[in-house]
Amino acid sequence: MRKVNGRLALLLFCISLLLLACQPNYSATKAARQIETTLSSDGKLLAVLLDRREESPSLLIKWLDRDEPWLSVPAPKYTSSIRFGLSGYGLLLTHAQPGPPGASQLSRWDASRPDQPSEILYQGSQVKSPVEVSPGKYLVTACKYAADDDRCTGRAFIGVVWTLIRNGEALPMEETSPRSFHYQPNVTEGGFYWMTGG
Repeated sequence: MRKVNGRLALLLFCISLLLLACQPNYSATKAARQIETTLSSDGKLLAVLLDRREESPSLLIKWLDRDEPWLSVPAPKYTSSIRFGLSGYGLLLTHAQPGPPGASQLSRWDASRPDQPSEILYQGSQVKSPVEVSPGKYLVTACKYAADDDRCTGRAFIGVVWTLIRNGEALPMEETSPRSFHYQPNVTEGGFYWMTGG
């Protein structure tokens, strides 16, 4: 009996050593890779943003109903978020633009035609989290102050609010949007709304 227990103990010890040796090495100095995904409304096109908020992010595109390889295209510098619109393959991107810290824009790009240029829909400060709420109307989080204002570039993001974009114009949503801009809106045929925890 002792011989069996000794062998079992030795086997468990070896397995433990093997498991410890196979653990991934997560270095404290190396940040985890930033990934964001979105699926088109018809469920046929998947877009994956790799290394978001980095200098050289990549955009991977995959047709789920076709036997084709992933297509890799460069995304604009410091792309922070992506999301497909309500219909078609118009991919909404938010990314930095040259200028003061926080200067950014909302663009729309036809992911089914990667050779075509994107269209600028709005330019502002700290523009992120795009959601198409109806054709030609978009919700984003953005700073209500100028891009060079300290209230937009600090860690607190004091002036960041949900903003409705229509025809390139921004309409602040302070009265109806939640205090935390992390809550995503729910989109319905009649408009949009938020559900918060309290």
